[in-house]
Amino acid sequence: MREVRDFLEQQLKDRFGSSVQFNGKLPGSERIPNTCNVSILGQGLQGQRVLSRCPHLQASVGSACHSHNINRPSHILLAIGIPCEVAGNALRLSVGRHTTKQDIDLVLQDLQEAVSAITAEEQSTQNSC
Repeated sequence: MREVRDFLEQQLKDRFGSSVQFNGKLPGSERIPNTCNVSILGQGLQGQRVLSRCPHLQASVGSACHSHNINRPSHILLAIGIPCEVAGNALRLSVGRHTTKQDIDLVLQDLQEAVSAITAEEQSTQNSC
């Protein structure tokens, strides 16, 4: 699973460039091999808003034990020093034993389309004032 997660992370970097921040990839820390916590930086790109635009992606903005707080940034991300505006854009992406690279490509397409649509809306709103 680590290989597929690493592929997902590399594809996120390749497609979103400097607009992507990986949360929790701290020097010397260990991570579970199937999960990636990532923020796509930009105004209006809150995790829940992005996920609501992704018809194929099944993901969350945090752990299941804190699912009642979907509109608040993760207290864990805040505690490790992730700024509030970055933590608010966080997505928790997980892969499984049967996740393929084709599945990842489909998810990334979903994310790109959602981010593009939201960014266009945000720019339209800014230009109308």
